[in-house]
Amino acid sequence: MFRLKEVGTVQIRSYRQRDERGQAIAVLAISAVALLAMVALIVDGGNAFSQQRITQNAADASSEAGAVVLMQRLAGVVPTKTGTDVDTAVQAKAAANGLTTPVQACYTDLDGQPLASDGSVAASCDVAAQVGPGLPIPPCTGCAGTFAAGVEVHGSRPFNNFFGGIVGLNGAMASAQATAKAGYVTGYPGQVIPVTFPVSATGCDGTGAALTSTTPWPWGPENVLSVPLCGNSPGNVGWLDWTPPSGGASELAGAIVGNPPNPTITTPKWYYITATGNVNSGPVQTSMDSWNGGDIYLPIFNATCNSTPANTSNPVGQIADCVTGGGTLGGNGQNQWYFLVGFAAFRLNQSFINGNDGGMCDAYDAQLVAGGNGSTSCLIGYFEGPNQAVAFGAAVGAGGGSDNSTSLLGVQLIK
Repeated sequence: MFRLKEVGTVQIRSYRQRDERGQAIAVLAISAVALLAMVALIVDGGNAFSQQRITQNAADASSEAGAVVLMQRLAGVVPTKTGTDVDTAVQAKAAANGLTTPVQACYTDLDGQPLASDGSVAASCDVAAQVGPGLPIPPCTGCAGTFAAGVEVHGSRPFNNFFGGIVGLNGAMASAQATAKAGYVTGYPGQVIPVTFPVSATGCDGTGAALTSTTPWPWGPENVLSVPLCGNSPGNVGWLDWTPPSGGASELAGAIVGNPPNPTITTPKWYYITATGNVNSGPVQTSMDSWNGGDIYLPIFNATCNSTPANTSNPVGQIADCVTGGGTLGGNGQNQWYFLVGFAAFRLNQSFINGNDGGMCDAYDAQLVAGGNGSTSCLIGYFEGPNQAVAFGAAVGAGGGSDNSTSLLGVQLIK
């Protein structure tokens, strides 16, 4: 009996150990499932966040594309931009960024409020004047022009889940909306001055002629550089003339400080250059000195022409207008036409115009062009953003600008 009891005791312990092992396996399996669910939630959640960001960027780009067309209409582009042009730009940008097309879009005022077809404020984009082929751009009181200032876009794009399919959630939809408006750039701290930079870095050769490159200008305060004012040669820094061909140093000196007020510049377009490189003028030096230590806007160019291009009366031009007008691209010397393509923000530290500051200009020379030097005249400072981007703060409104110089048109993403 003693042995039987002992055997029974052993058997009871054996059953208890098996139960404990079974419980451990069950707990481990549940933990594995929970861990897998957490990983799935993290992965799919991160993917959903990423897809939402992509969709928002696409909606932003689409609304900006529509606002650019409104800006072109405001600038007086020939032929006049229409509602069909707005729709084409919006849908093309939406498709290029992966949105399901056609996206819904409507017109807004400067405050981003949807506009009805009669120009009154609508309750929502659904009941507002829609952007579409053949549909008109509604009027707008208080906008930069007499028509709508902005475009609101509602877009979506489908995406797949990585683990959601396990529970039947194979895919989802990301949606976003954005509004961009066009108008006059206001409230900017910089002055627009009538000196145009090439889009790529330049230097001067031993004879003072300009050496051009395809290297973009470096940017940022760590890249203070000299923009050399070489001799009269194509591709060099150019000084704009508003009354060709009668302009000169005195007119240029006044234009630099906005006296008299400068005309509106639209881009892209051909503009007359009264001189290239160093103008060797005391009054011009004095006017430039008034902007030392501040931010300025500089028109930038990518082509030159040695004769009056065709269609110069149009607010927006084309490079081909040079040849159409009987000129030759490239040209030679002063009295050139430069094709302006945009604006750059530049922090002007100091300028040397009189032609006797070779030591200062070479001291700051970034040597971006092989064999180039800073010559004896230059502008010293740095670009505020990459690829000549306008990087300091600006807003878009109905007015013609906050100073008495050239008015700028721009596009602003507002929501």
